[in-house]
Amino acid sequence: MYEILLLSGVSGVGKTSIANWVVKSSRDIVEAVSHTTRAPREGEVDGEDYYFISEEDFAEMSMAGQFLETTEYRGNHYGYTYDTFTRPMDEGKQIVCVVDTEGVRQIRENFGDDIVCAIRVMCPGGAIELRKRLLERHGDDVEKVDARLNSLEGEQDELNSIRYQGVVLNRYGFAHTATSDVLAFFNRKVV
Repeated sequence: MYEILLLSGVSGVGKTSIANWVVKSSRDIVEAVSHTTRAPREGEVDGEDYYFISEEDFAEMSMAGQFLETTEYRGNHYGYTYDTFTRPMDEGKQIVCVVDTEGVRQIRENFGDDIVCAIRVMCPGGAIELRKRLLERHGDDVEKVDARLNSLEGEQDELNSIRYQGVVLNRYGFAHTATSDVLAFFNRKVV
C-alpha cells in the first residue's frame, strides 16, 4: 500500500482542493503542511494552510537539514520538513501533499517508489480554463494571473519529465469526481 500521495500540476488545476477532499475521505489520511516564506492569502491560517515563516527562519531550518524537500516559486521558498512525513507515518497514517516536479523527485529519492504515489492533475480547457480559475482565486490581479500563465509552458515541460502513477482530469466544479479518481490510483498498488 502506498503511504504518500503526491499531487502535482500547473497552478490552478485544483491540486489543493483535491488534497482537501482526499483528507476528508479518511481519518487515516492527513495533509502535509509545508513551510513558506510568502505572505498569507486572505483566509489562510498559519499551521493549517502553511507554516508562514521569515526568509531568515527558512534559511536557518534549511542549514540545519530539517527539510525533506524545498523549492522556490515566484520568489518565495516552500519546504516540507522530515517530521511532516515521519510523524504521521509512525502513527500509521497516510500523507497527501501538493508538490512541484522537483518535490516529486526529492520525496521519491528519500522514500522510494514503493510507498510514494505521484498523480498529475490536469484540467480540460487548457489556458482559457486555467485563466478563469486563477482570476477567481486572485480576483482582479490580472498581472499576477498573466505572469502565471506565461510560465505555463515551462511548467508543462517539467511535468512531462516525471513518471506518474496516474493522470487525473479535474473538471471545474467536479473536484469530488477527480478525488475519486486520485484515490483509485492511490489505493491500487501495482507490484
